[in-house]
Amino acid sequence: MGLYGEELTFDKFCDILIPVITGGQTDRHDDYSIWLAFCSFDKNGDHYIQADELETLMRIIGKSVSRERIRYYIDKVDWDYNGKLDYNEFREFIVRGYARELLMMDITREIVYSNEPMKIPPNISV
Repeated sequence: MGLYGEELTFDKFCDILIPVITGGQTDRHDDYSIWLAFCSFDKNGDHYIQADELETLMRIIGKSVSRERIRYYIDKVDWDYNGKLDYNEFREFIVRGYARELLMMDITREIVYSNEPMKIPPNISV
């Protein structure tokens, strides 16, 4: 389910993840996209994002991230120390790139520490 109980299409899902993926890489952020992501992640509608809601998102996209790891990233911007993110804290979570870092951390580790030999196509010079 998507924003306000509507079906979440693949295109909408991609639109919601754009600020997460691009967070920390640009000085310009689309507040509307961040707001849509916030509303979509806020599954219980309490206007906060809890660790379990981020954990559910990670499972949906095929990532296995511990609740402790998610709490570590939430704590970086949880200014009122209530264990959850309001919109302004969530926006900082996106803008500072913590959401992107959380989403991409295993991918980076797999690429950097892979034991598989890298095959470079013959038409590319190194």
